Formats: sequence, structure tokens, C-alpha cells
Amino acid sequence: MVEFLHANFVLFTPPNSPIYTSKVRMAASVLCRVFLTTLVRIGDDDSVRDTYPALLPRMCLNRFYLAQGVKLYSHETWKLVMKDQGVDLVASYLPAVCRYYVKMCDADK
Repeated sequence: MVEFLHANFVLFTPPNSPIYTSKVRMAASVLCRVFLTTLVRIGDDDSVRDTYPALLPRMCLNRFYLAQGVKLYSHETWKLVMKDQGVDLVASYLPAVCRYYVKMCDADK
């Protein structure tokens, strides 16, 4: 799904633009929130846990993103989805979180 969003934003914004990166990240954040809150609402806890290795590191890092809109939206998503289990979940998926953080340290932006 992220690739789909990325492909659509390529048509409208130059790839090296900070606005481009923020728009794609915000769109992915919205999609992530809708997806996870829907799973939580219907009570599909197994599917929520299955997505954590891929989504939890990204959600966690987005809370510190430079663009204020992405950062605030990600903080709110974190509270909605994680409730009071955020620290425990990050600890449970620490290898995935660390791998993603290291990967992002090597990224261009």
C-alpha cells in the first residue's frame, strides 16, 4: 500500500522536495491509523499483533519526524492504538525496532 501511495504522489511533487517526503509519510501515517484502529475495533487482535513487526517501528519513529503535522498525528495514533502498552510492545519487538532505526540512520532523509 505504501508503494501505491508513493506512486501517486510522484505525479504531483518533485521527489527531492521536503514537501514530497512529508506528504508521503503523512499519507502512510493516515493509512496506518485507519488500518490498525479498524483491526482493534473489530477485535482482530491476532492480525494487529501480526502487523507489529512491520508497523510498530515506523509508528514509533514517526513520533519524532521533523514535520510537525506528521509528528502530532503519529503521537495521537500511538495513544489510540497502543494505549498504555507502548513501552511493553516496543520491548517485545525491539529487534525489529532497532533494525528499522539503523536502516533509517543510513537513509538520505
